[in-house]
Amino acid sequence: PERNRYEFFYTDTGLSKYDNGGGGYFMVTGDKKNHILIPDKGATRTIVRKLETLNNQEFTYSREVPRDMIDANPLVRIHVVHAPYTGSVKTTPTH
Repeated sequence: PERNRYEFFYTDTGLSKYDNGGGGYFMVTGDKKNHILIPDKGATRTIVRKLETLNNQEFTYSREVPRDMIDANPLVRIHVVHAPYTGSVKTTPTH
């Protein structure tokens, strides 16, 4: 809490995705229009996503990616909706 750090985990094993770009810093821009991830490791690159919804029930962002995730294809906008996790996966943060 209050560290602006993130770490992603595999839901089937609870193992961290940290070494593959699944952990680092995040920030929300002052105008609350963008959510930015800055991975510590992996194919380190900054990822800027358009912030759609951010409240206690939902975190939704959108971003442009190549259609079918093939670099030569035209870009399409995808929307990703996150809700608080209520499952039983046990995780151990690496950082």
